[in-house]
Amino acid sequence: MSITGKQSECASVTEVRTLKSFSRFVGDRPLPEVTADRVLAFLAGRGPVTRFWERKHSVLAGFYRFAMARGHTNIWPLPRAVPKPTEAFVPYIYSREEIGRLLDAVVLIDHPRCPIDPDTYRTLLLRLYGAGLRLGEALSLTLADVDLEEGVLCVRESKFYKTRLAPIGHDLVRILSQHASRRREGQSAESLWFLTRQSAPVALQHAERVFTPITRQSECRVRRRRAATSASLCMTSVTV
Repeated sequence: MSITGKQSECASVTEVRTLKSFSRFVGDRPLPEVTADRVLAFLAGRGPVTRFWERKHSVLAGFYRFAMARGHTNIWPLPRAVPKPTEAFVPYIYSREEIGRLLDAVVLIDHPRCPIDPDTYRTLLLRLYGAGLRLGEALSLTLADVDLEEGVLCVRESKFYKTRLAPIGHDLVRILSQHASRRREGQSAESLWFLTRQSAPVALQHAERVFTPITRQSECRVRRRRAATSASLCMTSVTV
């Protein structure tokens, strides 16, 4: 039984994506022909051990248990021990004074070459701070996901592909209402909430790249983990 032939039997979205990537990596071949070296190379990727290594290992372990129980293979090519990540991320919680300095420094991006205008980025920071969202979650919100009357955000398929409701306070409702009134008319309920100057979706890497000079100007703390951009790490740890 080939790897691609079994992908459709996995219900989880993350399992399907991981198995498709694994299939491309090892080629469409019978499971018994997939060696332990190839499996380890797929898990290792190109960098140090991360939580993503663990997730890939978990998906492949479940897949091979499924295959072995049905007689598709009798070989277990996965490593038995799961190494720990080389460096753990320590969350950093911004103080209200630091948030104020960050918001004041947003004017630095008021330049035509910056894809995100200051008002949009300021609203993004406040949404991260006021609702405790991850950066990717905030950028994925559509107009339909934001209920300003009830003061609730619907965060769809975020971590572990689960959907949750995030309540927001009156101050954030007021700020989001002001931002909504400045948006262009004629956009559907499925339009993303945060758009660039050219009305395109705000890419995560753009939001991260903009954050670095803002933290430098505001003299706020920046945490770095490996080669990752510090913006995404700091933003994901912002809470009230």
